[in-house]
Amino acid sequence: MKYRKFVSLIALLSFIVMALTGIVMFLAPQSRVAYWSGWELFGLSKRDYDDVHSTFMLLFLVSLVWHTVLNWRSLADYMLSGAKKFFVFSPELFWAFAICVVFLVGTMLRVIPFDQYLSIGGVAKDYWAHSLGTPPWEPADATPLNQFCQTMEVAEEFANQRSVTIDCDEALSVLQSAGIEVNDPSQPLDDIAAENGTTPRDLADLVMSVARTASSQSGGAEP
Repeated sequence: MKYRKFVSLIALLSFIVMALTGIVMFLAPQSRVAYWSGWELFGLSKRDYDDVHSTFMLLFLVSLVWHTVLNWRSLADYMLSGAKKFFVFSPELFWAFAICVVFLVGTMLRVIPFDQYLSIGGVAKDYWAHSLGTPPWEPADATPLNQFCQTMEVAEEFANQRSVTIDCDEALSVLQSAGIEVNDPSQPLDDIAAENGTTPRDLADLVMSVARTASSQSGGAEP
């Protein structure tokens, strides 16, 4: 096996995967929105893209180190002058370093055109938050069902100035009537959603369907 070619291909392929997942992560909704709405792209969730990006970053770094070891002599030749003296501060290295510094400083200070570029990601995330909805708190998706019912009462009063009561037993009956299997009321919403092929947002809508005004003693759920 040609190890130099093998390692170079690993580095190239892992870099491509890193680039693609990085683009998705840049344009994807924020984690709280993605987890709440069950957002997916090509069958992969936001968490999947994060995990793939992280593991391929490790693979890329390992292959890069391996590539450097295998090609150390060639790399050293780039840093030798015509007199065969080790020449670290070459013009190429200076300009490469300068470009990296410009990108770093420009990003940190959000100057043109870096600010405009980064704003694209912000616009995309705002779009997802508007179209998919945001959780009432973070992390609402990981909140146990029985606790979610109680906390939603507080959230409704804080966000919509509406005092409501939510009977967790009644909410559980509504979920089961909708074909949602709940093993235990203390089970987190995201686990229930994953087991039933739905999203925490959809479960929350069902739970809120039984919300009644605090003064209501009987009757149906408030629309």
